[in-house]
Formats: sequence, C-alpha cells, structure tokens
Amino acid sequence: MVGKARTRADRGCPLAPRPLGNGKRPIPARDGGQQTAAGGRERVSKGREEGAVVGPWPYREPPAEVGFLGAGRIAEALIAGLVASGADGGSILVANRTRAERLDELAGRYGVHPVRNVSDLARAPLIVLAVKPKDVPEALSPLRDLLGPEHVLVSLAAGVPLAALSRLVPKATVARAMPNTAAQVRASATGVAFPADTPAAVRARVLDLFSRVGSTVEVEERAMDAVTALAGSGPAFLYAALEAMIQGTEGALAP
Repeated sequence: MVGKARTRADRGCPLAPRPLGNGKRPIPARDGGQQTAAGGRERVSKGREEGAVVGPWPYREPPAEVGFLGAGRIAEALIAGLVASGADGGSILVANRTRAERLDELAGRYGVHPVRNVSDLARAPLIVLAVKPKDVPEALSPLRDLLGPEHVLVSLAAGVPLAALSRLVPKATVARAMPNTAAQVRASATGVAFPADTPAAVRARVLDLFSRVGSTVEVEERAMDAVTALAGSGPAFLYAALEAMIQGTEGALAP
C-alpha cells in the first residue's frame, strides 16, 4: 500500500475556486505561499511526499468540468459532497442510461447539469464511472472513440481491473476508486489505484477530487478488493444492520 493519505480542512474546490474576502484573487509569493485575505501569506504545502496532508488552498486553478456516468446512490453522495465543498453544481455533468427523471431529481437538488446523451460526457476532462460492474462495457461503448489522452476515466465499479478499463477506452487514462456514501457529508474514506505509468499530474488531479469529500489514500491495485470490503461495501452493510436494529427496537423502547 502506498501511504499517501490526504484530508481536506478547507471548503474550496477546483470546480469552483472562491476569491478572497475582498473579492481579489490571492497573490502568489515567490516562496510558494499566497497572500491571504488578512494580507498575510500562507504557505502552500507541496503535499506529495508520503503521508503528507495537502492544503489548505484558498484558491485553485480555473473551473474544470467533471462528468458522472451513472446517477445512483454513490454518484449522488459524491455530487452532494462536492457541492458541499463549494463546487458549482453547473460544472458537474451527469448522464444516466436509464430513468431520465433521475437526472431531473439531481439537477433540482444540486444544480448539476444533466446530459441526455452519454457521448456528451466527453466534454468533461475527468469522468467518474458509477455503474454496476456488469454494466461497464455497455456503458462505456458510446465513449470508446470519444475519449482521448486528455481524458481521465475513474471507475467506481468493484472488481473491474485497470487492464479491462484500458481495453474499453484505450486512448484515455484510467484509474479505480472506491469511496463510500459518507462522501455526502465529506467523511468518505477513498482508496484510489492507478496504472504504474500514470503521470503525477493526473494522479494529483484524481486524488484531489476525492479528497474534497473525505480522506483519500493511493493504493496498489491488488489492494482494491480489501478497500472495497472495508471502506466501500463494509460500511453499507453496517449501516443496513444498524438501521434494522433501530427499527427493531423502536416499538419496544417507545414510552
């Protein structure tokens, strides 16, 4: 396991950078710091050494669209967390292969931009694949010839290896991630795996995205099954058991 844990104390987001309190952008300093709203300077952590905590960063690069292919629970949890972190919902594209009304629900709730054709997601440089594992080949079919080297596809589908994803979108950079529904309250624990030759800039972009909704750690792909059991499916089963316990005792404990 590669122990590059990242957490976020700030409320900013690369999707929607916020200006300082006086309406001005921070002024970069030669030593890598930035001028704060109070006129002081804040040192920006390089944050790439092992175990380093990244941030806080009061300002980031201009907005970049993120696309979601899939509109289920985990997709909604991530969208909710990103919006809570300060992201502009309008910069988040969402496509769903079925249930068009689901897109309207998410648009009304978070202000995301629904796209009716999956191929329109190619407008986003980073796409999160949030469908069931058995649906991955069919879901990616419309994007196969549209995604190029400038695109990053992050799959949340458990058990689908990086090699298989690369065959489905051969020109794009791929990654795997396993967050959980606690992303909705920015408390997810997310494991992310990359191919060995993934550029550092791409790794940073993906890790930064998921660190907006909780803590993030980069792992080797062989560890993803354990991450899925512990951080992905495990909490879901635990929550279901707790809900059943609550429901089972409500009547007995009622006054």
